[in-house]
Amino acid sequence: MLFSDLSEHEQAREYLEKSLAIDLKIYGEQHPSVASSYNNLGNLFSNLSEHEQAREYLEKSLAINLKIYGEQHAHVAADYNNLCNLLRDLGEYEQAREYGEKSLAIYRDIYGEQHPYVALSYSNLDNLSRDLGKHGLAGHGQLDRTKKRNR
Repeated sequence: MLFSDLSEHEQAREYLEKSLAIDLKIYGEQHPSVASSYNNLGNLFSNLSEHEQAREYLEKSLAINLKIYGEQHAHVAADYNNLCNLLRDLGEYEQAREYGEKSLAIYRDIYGEQHPYVALSYSNLDNLSRDLGKHGLAGHGQLDRTKKRNR
């Protein structure tokens, strides 16, 4: 992820794909490390506006994490958050809202109201509502407007 942060995307992609291949070989498909590799690749492709590839990887991460942890887990909430942002970018606002609301509900259940991930979820829902022309839907219009992703 360092290479991604440095905008060296091809190097980031190469290392992330190698990491995924190793994780798959060692652990098989249904393992947290594999889900994390899919998530990292999904976020990289999302940042590169390669939306379909991003969606495939982020959905794989979500499916694995749901199977391993169930609905009420921070990794699942992070996957919903990342998919919310991606679907917002794709203009699929209703599905994005559904995922954003799921992320918020899970984070609130786990951490309570006063946590940075809860604030992030409110901010993402507010950004989404602005895209829909429904300002203030999330109720926290003063939060940071930058697009953020978890993990």
